[in-house]
Amino acid sequence: MQRLASALALRRLSQPLWQAAASGQARQAASSSDQIAVIKSLRQLTGAPMSDVRAALIASSWDQEEAMKELRKKGLAASGKKAGRLTMHGQIGLALRPQSAAIVEVNSETDFAAATDKFISLVGQVAKAALAHTPDGSIGGDTLNSLEAARQAVDDVAAVVRENIQIRRGFRISTEEGVVGAYVHNSAKGAAGAVGKQAAVVALEGAPATASKEAQQLADTLAMHVVAMRPLFLNRGTVPAADLKAESDFLKEQVLGSGKPPQVIEKIVTGRLEKYYQEVCFVDNPFVLVGNQQQRVSQVLEDFGKAHACNIAITQFARLTVGEGIEKPATET
Repeated sequence: MQRLASALALRRLSQPLWQAAASGQARQAASSSDQIAVIKSLRQLTGAPMSDVRAALIASSWDQEEAMKELRKKGLAASGKKAGRLTMHGQIGLALRPQSAAIVEVNSETDFAAATDKFISLVGQVAKAALAHTPDGSIGGDTLNSLEAARQAVDDVAAVVRENIQIRRGFRISTEEGVVGAYVHNSAKGAAGAVGKQAAVVALEGAPATASKEAQQLADTLAMHVVAMRPLFLNRGTVPAADLKAESDFLKEQVLGSGKPPQVIEKIVTGRLEKYYQEVCFVDNPFVLVGNQQQRVSQVLEDFGKAHACNIAITQFARLTVGEGIEKPATET
């Protein structure tokens, strides 16, 4: 109801308020309560400072569209000056088709800007552009920024919220014969898809047409699992040799001073590497969406295959979390 009241107030104040023409009297001033409603609504819509919103509305005779233009002019200059400032906040956007999906990360300086309707809509637009115009795989910020629709949308929002807005990264996956599942944690609906702080997508292949609905449900559930468990690799064969060596060397250093015989140390390291695989490899993860968590993801796939007489497999997956991997300065709290 409050949003409806604000919208009505905006509509009313964006039109001239005239006395009856016969009286020849001047335009009436809008009531203070209506003005407050308009200021609050436009600030929520744009993310601009309250004082700037009020000044823009006054300068435009309370015409919302003209006020938006004025805020954008000021915002372009302000956001340009902040281009080097840290952007650790933001949203993850998802765009989804039956057999393909894209997730993108768009960053802002503050959570307030990231929570505005304009920013959420922007993230949805960038995800949609990534799905339509990029190939499968990891997508760098430069590639996403080169998409005209995405770049223009970023400029428009940065001009209004007056913050440094950055398209950081993305992923796109697809399958010709399978299904794509997706999950966005605490999602809010954007203009072109779901938007939230974390998201994952998973591609499954091998299910028969008669079990396509069940395969879709499994793919969506596995995407939820990816957000919860954060696996880094699909299986043991995809763990880079350098990563495996670094982990093995680290584990050996932990037990070398124990005085145990070399063969015992080797067994300890092997056991701990097994735990490492279970943490970082998707198919070796304990499946978190079952009660005892003793079942591995690989076993879930095997059970599905037995139930539907097929050999179903995960072919691709990706996950994004806002701000992950960005170093926080010592002054940030």
